[in-house]
Amino acid sequence: MIKYAMIKAILSALAVTAPVAETTYLDTGIYCSDTQSVVDSEGEEWGYDAELPDGTTVIITFDS
Repeated sequence: MIKYAMIKAILSALAVTAPVAETTYLDTGIYCSDTQSVVDSEGEEWGYDAELPDGTTVIITFDS
């Protein structure tokens, strides 16, 4: 009985996650220092307000 209650409690805790908005998604990109931009995995270039070493891998969060 105690084993069942512990397993149930653990599974309940794992099931609780923060909701993610359907309009938000992540993509990876490569930073280009000469243009201060990021090229995403689809080849789209985005302005980026940072000064990073050329070729730095970044994660872009999009939210409409």
